[in-house]
Amino acid sequence: MISSNTRGRSILTTCLLIGASLAKAQLPHPDLQTIFPQGGQAGQTVEVVIGGAELGETTGLLFSHPGIKCEQIPTESTEFTPAGHKALNYLISVAPDVAPGVYEVVAATRLGMTAPRAFAVSSFPERVHQVNHSPETAEEVPINTVINGHADAAAVDHYKVSLKQGQRVIIRCEAEIIDSRMDGTISIADSDGHEYKSDRDTSGRDPLLDFTAPRDDHYLIRVHDFTYAGGVHYPYRLIVTDAPHIDFIDPPAGPLGSTGKFKIYGRNLPGGSPGEGIRLGHEELESIEVEIPLNLGETLELQAGGIYPSLVPGMIWRLESNGRRSNPIRIGFSRFPIIKGNEGQEQAIQIPSEIHARFDTKGDLDQYRFEAKGGQPLWIECIASRIRAGSDSALWIDHVTVDAEGIERFKEIASNDDSGGNPGGLDFPFRTNDCSLLFTPPSDGSYRLRIHDYTGGGGPADFYRLIIHPGAPDYDLVATAWYAAPPKATKAISRYSALIRRGGTTLLRVFAIRRNGFKSSISLSVQGLPDGIDCPPVILPAGKESATLVLYGTEDVDNWQGFVRVVGTAGDTTRTARPGTISWSIGNRDTEFTRSRLSCQLPLSVTADEPAPLMIQPASDHYEITLGEKLEIPFKIEKSMGLKGDLVIAVHGLPHTKPPSVKLKQDAGEGKVEITFGSTAEFKAAPGLWTFSLRGESTIKHRHNLSSVERAQAEEARIIQLEKETQKEAEQSKSEIAPAQQALQEAEQNLAAASVDARETLEKLVSDKKLLFEEAQKFAAAAEQKVKRAAAARQKASEHLKRAHDVAKEKDRKHTTHSKLITVLVHPAPTDAPK
Repeated sequence: MISSNTRGRSILTTCLLIGASLAKAQLPHPDLQTIFPQGGQAGQTVEVVIGGAELGETTGLLFSHPGIKCEQIPTESTEFTPAGHKALNYLISVAPDVAPGVYEVVAATRLGMTAPRAFAVSSFPERVHQVNHSPETAEEVPINTVINGHADAAAVDHYKVSLKQGQRVIIRCEAEIIDSRMDGTISIADSDGHEYKSDRDTSGRDPLLDFTAPRDDHYLIRVHDFTYAGGVHYPYRLIVTDAPHIDFIDPPAGPLGSTGKFKIYGRNLPGGSPGEGIRLGHEELESIEVEIPLNLGETLELQAGGIYPSLVPGMIWRLESNGRRSNPIRIGFSRFPIIKGNEGQEQAIQIPSEIHARFDTKGDLDQYRFEAKGGQPLWIECIASRIRAGSDSALWIDHVTVDAEGIERFKEIASNDDSGGNPGGLDFPFRTNDCSLLFTPPSDGSYRLRIHDYTGGGGPADFYRLIIHPGAPDYDLVATAWYAAPPKATKAISRYSALIRRGGTTLLRVFAIRRNGFKSSISLSVQGLPDGIDCPPVILPAGKESATLVLYGTEDVDNWQGFVRVVGTAGDTTRTARPGTISWSIGNRDTEFTRSRLSCQLPLSVTADEPAPLMIQPASDHYEITLGEKLEIPFKIEKSMGLKGDLVIAVHGLPHTKPPSVKLKQDAGEGKVEITFGSTAEFKAAPGLWTFSLRGESTIKHRHNLSSVERAQAEEARIIQLEKETQKEAEQSKSEIAPAQQALQEAEQNLAAASVDARETLEKLVSDKKLLFEEAQKFAAAAEQKVKRAAAARQKASEHLKRAHDVAKEKDRKHTTHSKLITVLVHPAPTDAPK
């Protein structure tokens, strides 16, 4: 077992301050910002310390892999404190059969579950780094060992590794993949200070070095953030290994359910041959051929890369050699006949098909010829940056005709670049540089497809999958917890988990990734909700990329924590949304990098212990009107705490340029909003079903965690009672000294006056009385010390109560809330009867 050291435990205070500063404008919610060390070895147990916001009453940690378990660390009872457990430290046990990879953990707290954070599992021994900010304090790193550390601001961590001449190792610094803010940079130098290599951003934002020792030596590895930033949000895992490392695989995909032959390119491959002369940068790669069964198993680990690459159907595979596993490589699943691309010449292809080729050289332009039927749509898609980040594919379609002289003529009739878009916008960004196109041939005939990498790059690892098939519209969904800040609010983005306070609401945002020309509407619903929680279905309109689900609870709900699913239905097609999250909170989305990624599960929490501060209750949640009419929606306001200033109620979810709103006084208990469902500059309505909510924005007078004050008061009262009892015991013990002393004196006097025959008996009596007197003094002294300890315990309890009062002290907080969903059915306007 390894234990988090002082440097690791120091994350707590800083993390709490960061969490508090980012949450000033919203109600407190739990956030697991750090867990250190952020990984463990399979078959071992590790002690971790967690940090973040609202974690003081955490009850446990839940992992996405059933083989990773959490135990609280018990604390023994004392004379004034009952037995309990450490508040922020836990023992994490990783079963021996848990495969190496990155999984997820959420913290279960008083308020609910947090958003997930990454937790890595390795097959290597693991350590926690020490203070190592100079070459003189460099830590020794054994080969095939994981060092858990975090970057410190304006500092460099130093490590040393002993290598023999010709020994080849891979040095990885994993940061982005474990949700770190660190933009890792590593370098290696010999004992004379000569630097051989440095790297950053080889695998996403994570660096990698391939190093072969030129001589026997102790080599120095330097690790730091690229901008020399640091702190608790900058953890990393440093691995120096001679295990296999895979750079890419050929082909990049194969049919699901088949066993395919693949060529692996990488370093330290078992029996690998470097004879092909394939290089990445200056490094020559080895290659081996393997057979891999392509099966759709349950994926429990997180996938490197962004949301778009993770949505490509496929599997994760690792190469194992001498008990050591390589880094993961993703193999795609192909649905259509595979054609191997011929580099350097135009190639005739059939439809449907999937072409496996690559941008071989800088400026490479590949060309394909196919026959198509006029008016029959084809979906053309390139998967390139989703295989290996860095490429930016673009495609063009030329209509091929033959003139009277028999000469082929080419006319460009369609093109595309970067078709994926960014459905999540600024708050949940995800995008792809891959191109795709729904192409409808204007006539029967021959067509040429040209494809090119706009970056001008090219190389042996720059594979692409070009897929052409008759259009079969489809879609993927991504769902995430959503905090609806006012449009003009700060540019900060906070990690959020779905939490419903008693009688309140929470939001889930759903993003649609439309494929193969899919434009239809999608009906969205939530499954797995507990009793007392409801969420009316929402229609994501045709052609739109996102919609918001409003979950609401009654006032008699019970506490509940669990995981839910968002399901979309369009015609006969049903898709379950993949959960999504962001890795960290940021202060300014315009200047700071935000990483959004897929998650394993979508947490939802219901707390009956805290009421929602503000509830908007519309008179009805269903209306029917005729196009062109004005709809009046009355509503009531219920408050569990006071407001400061006006309350603004606005329509949320309709495509108004300026949503209808009403401003109410802070003591108002009801109001109404009006919406014109017509064709105006503000809102162009049409017949059909419209869904929206009423959003309330206000400043509330919030008191946080009043129950902790009650518990602290009860604890202080208990300690005060114990102190009184202790003082009483001390007084009793002190009062027993004088009688014991008097009895001793009387025995001594009797002994002095006794005859020789009586002295033996009286001497024993004096000895006994002296012992009783000394014991009375000892008991009195011990009781006095216990009184002092009781006073210290009472002082500690009083200080804890003061902190609880400070936390619960009334504070002004900006607050945004939503009503439950309102549905309006708009009927077409009547037409004039014919005369």
